[in-house]
Amino acid sequence: MPDRPDLDDDDLCPVCGATGRHQVVGTPYRSCPTCGHHDAGERVESGAVVNHALWDEAPAISALEREQVRTLVRAGWRDQRLVDLGCGHGGFLHAVDVVRGLPPGSYGVEVSPASVEAARRWFGLELRPELSVDGIATVITTWHSAEHIPVPVLREALGAIDHPESLVVVSVPNAASWQWRLVGTRWTYYDVAAHRSQFTPASLDLLMHQAGWTCVARPRMVLYELFGALQSLVNTLRPHNRLYETLKRGRAGARRADLVGDSLLAALMVVPALLLAIGGLVSRDRASCVNAVYRRSQA
Repeated sequence: MPDRPDLDDDDLCPVCGATGRHQVVGTPYRSCPTCGHHDAGERVESGAVVNHALWDEAPAISALEREQVRTLVRAGWRDQRLVDLGCGHGGFLHAVDVVRGLPPGSYGVEVSPASVEAARRWFGLELRPELSVDGIATVITTWHSAEHIPVPVLREALGAIDHPESLVVVSVPNAASWQWRLVGTRWTYYDVAAHRSQFTPASLDLLMHQAGWTCVARPRMVLYELFGALQSLVNTLRPHNRLYETLKRGRAGARRADLVGDSLLAALMVVPALLLAIGGLVSRDRASCVNAVYRRSQA
């Protein structure tokens, strides 16, 4: 980002350094007129979140985790060490281990104590509080975790990984998506309690370029698109993400009547959700998520 000592950091886009950001109505975000990035700065106090119900027994591998594994393999991962940034309860790393086998030295990065405990107890994974810089070829995955991390911290961490055979596979909510434009703050990926950023394809590519990476692929991820469309449409008539919170995170105090009602509404929304999802899958820059693969830039 360009150095502008004459301006306060809160006046500048943390990605491109542009001025003239405007407040996104009804949110803590400021939108950059140049790269489109939405940034909440310190108005979002903590980016950490526990994204799974922490039952006594480990959950089964989900359809989304299997799609993530397929995306990883298509991105070019073979036998490089794998690091999942913001790994949560470790479900993705466990899925890789079951489907393909984890290479030696692979680990997850997680800061939530509850998630760290679950990942170790359920799957016996190695977890660390931050990325290690040791010159080893590494494939870094970040499935909906980069938006939780302050932009300067993310830039510095990824910029330190410099092995030429390394890759970064990213998926983040897309502030330029049709879904965001259609439903606004009812969008399922709108999480004002934990998302410091809402990226756009332009702002993510620019941030990665600043860290020394070049985009080489934009994979389609069907389940992120379908889920985003369906839950967003349900959100227009029901409390925000209540169905998701109940089914995925084991929301405390959930009422059976609410679950039944939300599920019936979701069934009625399937057809319009499919149409909305198809739009995002066809126009990837307008998809609900920016999905991208990056390689180290050549000198």
